[in-house]
Amino acid sequence: MPDEGIAKPSGPTSIHSALARLYREPVAAHASIKDIQHRTEQWARGFSLSTPEEIDNTRSGWCAAYTHHYMALETCQIAADLICWLFLYDDCYGEGRECQTMMEVGERHVQLLRTGEISQSAEPFEQALLDLRERLEALADARFLNRFANSLAKFHSGWLFELPYRLAGKPPPMFCYQRMRPWSIGLHTLFDLIEIPQGPPFEPACDAFEELRNSAALLCAYVNDMHSFAKERHAGDPINLISVLTYERGFDVATAAEAVVDEYHAQYAAFENRCTAVVRAAETTDRERAVVQGLRAWVHGNAAWSGLCGRYH
Repeated sequence: MPDEGIAKPSGPTSIHSALARLYREPVAAHASIKDIQHRTEQWARGFSLSTPEEIDNTRSGWCAAYTHHYMALETCQIAADLICWLFLYDDCYGEGRECQTMMEVGERHVQLLRTGEISQSAEPFEQALLDLRERLEALADARFLNRFANSLAKFHSGWLFELPYRLAGKPPPMFCYQRMRPWSIGLHTLFDLIEIPQGPPFEPACDAFEELRNSAALLCAYVNDMHSFAKERHAGDPINLISVLTYERGFDVATAAEAVVDEYHAQYAAFENRCTAVVRAAETTDRERAVVQGLRAWVHGNAAWSGLCGRYH
């Protein structure tokens, strides 16, 4: 089992140095981490989602074990399979170069979640998503599935927001990056799983929780970008915060990496302040406090896992 709570950075030494001072809290992974990882590998291979090497490199079972460590095994396994699906689906379709195709693919998969119907000629990602839907349907209600479909639609919108910058081969401005990445990282679907044991926040609190979800997703994106920078720079991928800062502010990589950590700490402090305010508010329910703790678990679990993910090396 990997060391608990310790991210092993990859890439340039300057990024190692910056990551060394990144704030993180110790995280104890789910006790069934090895079984979760093995089952996810078997699940993805069963649907032929990618090569065995790429499936294994996602370390999706580990990610779920760190970020959903408090959940029942069944839900944690769904999270692991969904993380794997999101990674491989994004690799296949999300970094495309043709807007119409991306829109059609996105709409087809969102409609699958809404209706539970696929054609006889459905592709592997559709078949795997239907399997996830059926397993979620056994644990949640129709309202959950609708919210889950909306979250996948946000992921697809994130693809389209990023597309002009991918076509131009240039990083987006910082303010655009901060608005795109909470959706394009795809975590809203996984944040939905936090709600399964107790249900979603009540309607009056939904706006506040949407802000918390976006903040948690952005924090995860910052950490992932630092670990994946070397690989993404080699591949010519401009959607990385270090690339944004080197392009926009003229920083070298070492200075940009340090700036990302500083920005992470500022954003994390703001996130924690919002979490604390929600938890302490008299009108906050136990259900909503549990959702806050789930978002916190994602932020810290992601920081522990990101350095262990083979796809970032």
